[in-house]
Amino acid sequence: MRHLALPQVHGWLQYRLAWLGVWYCKIFSVAELRQDKILQWFAGALLVGYMVRFDYRLDSWIMNQATTVEGVAQGQQLCWPWFQNCADWIVLSTLPYGYSQPILFMVLFGMMAGAVYAMYRGQWALVHGALLILLIVRLYFMAIHYGYKTNQDYYQTIFTLVFIFAAHKRFFLQLALVLLYFASTSPKIHETWILGTYFSTLQTGLPIFGRGLEPIWTNLLIIMEMLGAWWLFSSHRWLQRAVVTAFATFHIYSGILVAYLFPLFVLPPLLILFGPLFKPIHQPPLDRRALFGWLVMGLMLFGQAVPKLIPGDEKLTMEGTFYGQYMFDANHQCLVNASLDKYSVYNMMSQASHKRCDPYEQLFRVQQGACRRLGNPPIKFIIDHSINGGPFYRIVDEANACALRFNPWGRNAWIKDTDTAPIVGRALQNTYY
Repeated sequence: MRHLALPQVHGWLQYRLAWLGVWYCKIFSVAELRQDKILQWFAGALLVGYMVRFDYRLDSWIMNQATTVEGVAQGQQLCWPWFQNCADWIVLSTLPYGYSQPILFMVLFGMMAGAVYAMYRGQWALVHGALLILLIVRLYFMAIHYGYKTNQDYYQTIFTLVFIFAAHKRFFLQLALVLLYFASTSPKIHETWILGTYFSTLQTGLPIFGRGLEPIWTNLLIIMEMLGAWWLFSSHRWLQRAVVTAFATFHIYSGILVAYLFPLFVLPPLLILFGPLFKPIHQPPLDRRALFGWLVMGLMLFGQAVPKLIPGDEKLTMEGTFYGQYMFDANHQCLVNASLDKYSVYNMMSQASHKRCDPYEQLFRVQQGACRRLGNPPIKFIIDHSINGGPFYRIVDEANACALRFNPWGRNAWIKDTDTAPIVGRALQNTYY
């Protein structure tokens, strides 16, 4: 009897799997992938991006001690302001203490290789499923580590969310890229870019173009990103191609400063979405299926607006800046010191223009390190911060760092702005690195 029932069980499983596959493809609009070469190329670009991002030489996700249980024991974790107990969710280990973290990333590597083979076979539901798993892992690691908030992480997360969950995928991927360009001008409406002081205060100046022309090129970029990006949708072939060429040239030029990683996340999507395969979309989708896509676009713009809604100079206080993209927001220099009875228990000094002097990050490191280790004594906490070669402002001068709390949605009284922070020194020309 049992042998007679096996074909029935097998048939029932086949039916259920087939039903699940149809349901999955319908819910996630997988049919769009089968019909659109642009989306198929874009899937390949996403896979390459994940492979490189997980093992980038300067900021690797694999073998990162800060996201391991041993790193937590050593106080290396860095939690988000609204997720202070992220250490409770860190469960993996890496060398030299264990293998679970590298095993996970190598399983993902094998899955990415399998997704490439699935592309060759035209099995786009499998490709979609692989990218869904990659996104889940990405969101997990981003949730447990405040450091994974770079512009490239921002771009890749938005692109993957749209690719996986949105209907009308091609339109919303194109709109996402244009809005990312447009939103990137938000931190540039500042003397950093309008006067070109980010580069004029560097020892090396602006790459290739030298000194004296910084404001021309920086304002040209603002105009290109704020206005020119919308011409990527143009049905006028020569105008549209000229804008694509301008942005592609800019991304290649930007690699002089940021190396391969950021151009890798933006240039291939630009060429895939708006290059030779581009066809104008004359009517934006407004049906119910488009709701998720519009929601992601709205949240992206809201995140970029948060620091503008918080009073003060966001470049100096850094409040709210982690909700959006902030590459080259200002030329930073800072000194951080935490001391107990005149003995230093934590200090940090940065002259690298791109290293942001984030008061929240410094406070978290002091509280997770010295405060926890010493039993929460009254640790004096000082941050001196200079932007764009200007004076050093003492934006933090508190008697007890262990008692401070950070508000991620508004002003923090313990972080001073230019109107209340005393000037304690003058900056010299610094370096990019």
